[in-house]
Amino acid sequence: MNWLSNLFQNVVFQTVISGVLVFVVSEVMQKFLLDPLHQLKGIIGKIDSQLIFYRNILATPIANEEINKNCREIMKQLMSDLGATYNQIPFNKLLSVFIRKIPYREQIHESIRSLRFLANNVGPENDSEKNIEEIAKIRENLGIQEL
Repeated sequence: MNWLSNLFQNVVFQTVISGVLVFVVSEVMQKFLLDPLHQLKGIIGKIDSQLIFYRNILATPIANEEINKNCREIMKQLMSDLGATYNQIPFNKLLSVFIRKIPYREQIHESIRSLRFLANNVGPENDSEKNIEEIAKIRENLGIQEL
């Protein structure tokens, strides 16, 4: 038992244990906090990119069913990716308060509803003005700045 107390009092052992603990804590923070935040920012960037790319299809009624179907699928995929990525962030409510760059849960849900509306309102009978309003709402909720 004396050797154990000597081991804990050894400066080299304390240094090694401290280094290992710092490494383990930093890896846990990286995998469970920083990576999901980085993925969320990537999804928000992808949403911005796709809204710009499909803006003319969403803002004007187009009769081409293949283009409309592709736009619907993209909006549905973005909607599901946004929700899944946000839910991967641990303590997302708490982090939204302390890190201002993370949208609140309500803003995420409102953006998902807007993306669902856009996915369902593509085609020759779409409501162009409402689509443009929904695009603006998504950009505002997710903190996407206008170019």
